[in-house]
Amino acid sequence: MLSENLIVTEPTMTFSDRLTLDLGDLTLSLVYFGSAHSESDIIVHLPEEGLLITGDIFRRSRPINLSYTVERVDVSRWITALNFVLDDENSVRQVLLNWEVMMTRAELVLLRDYLSELWEGVVAAKEEGLELDAALESLSLADRFSCFRWFDLSIDGLRSFHTGLIQLLWRQE
Repeated sequence: MLSENLIVTEPTMTFSDRLTLDLGDLTLSLVYFGSAHSESDIIVHLPEEGLLITGDIFRRSRPINLSYTVERVDVSRWITALNFVLDDENSVRQVLLNWEVMMTRAELVLLRDYLSELWEGVVAAKEEGLELDAALESLSLADRFSCFRWFDLSIDGLRSFHTGLIQLLWRQE
């Protein structure tokens, strides 16, 4: 129960895409990620610390929540934001998630590359006039994404996630 004495303070600073805050010996680079876990997902990059804070946007056990509607997921925006923070090879060494163990830069690169390749594959399949079933077959996890094993999922869970993500991207593109 909220206290009657609670004072809600409206923000005095807002941004729509990116904001960099210079705190002297520390820089906070904030990037609005687009619709992901919520409508207000922001990633926070601390380049001096090699740290990226993502909150609930990514999880090792479920890198993207597939229960969201197409309107809430903008994968191309996710890839753009990941490219932004991964641009400098030395600036991200660890990724702090909200609920689970930290990710490494290498795992984040794998996730970005996986999302990029899958997105490009869905776009190409649609341009070729393929139906969803043919796209699912051509973007088979076993054939093209076998190195992507760091998820905390069983192989069946990984296949199910992969198929669900393709279906979500298919509806979005």
